[in-house]
Amino acid sequence: MQTETPLERLQVLLPDVFNPKPQTGDLYLRFYLSSSLYAAIPLNRIVETLRISATSITPIPNMPAYILGLTGNRSNVFWILDLAQRLALPQTAKRLRHYNIIVVELLGMTQPETKKLWLGFTTQQIQNTLRLQPEELNFEVSNIMPELQPYLQGWFQHQGEKTLLLNIDAIAQADYSDR
Repeated sequence: MQTETPLERLQVLLPDVFNPKPQTGDLYLRFYLSSSLYAAIPLNRIVETLRISATSITPIPNMPAYILGLTGNRSNVFWILDLAQRLALPQTAKRLRHYNIIVVELLGMTQPETKKLWLGFTTQQIQNTLRLQPEELNFEVSNIMPELQPYLQGWFQHQGEKTLLLNIDAIAQADYSDR
């Protein structure tokens, strides 16, 4: 008669849990930038994703239309940008009741060492996370809309769809008086 402990049975049933295979590549969050365009941001730059009410965003007068206003979460106050509008892409709706927000941490833009600077981007829908190998990324952006090129790190194909890899630091440092 063979007696197995519960641990031995689990090791047989779930070998990947006990002997995980190392995964390579970087993680990205993929989302709809506009109705016909996908984009992605490196997951290591994302603080969190939120779904917030439009009333949670405080509008600030005399700001460009793509800056929706300020909001706060976890003791941090940060700007919310309509990312599609900022990048001059077609939009489906002007004002919504709720917004899907991707909150990113801006690097190299903080004053004191202890204070982090966050920025929120609205998106139509958050799709998924995916892991990409460096050879899957295409850094040639000359064949992409010229107005988007300054804000891109590259692009990749996922399930037959072109996905733009955004440079969030370039978006954050852009001249906000131009639109």
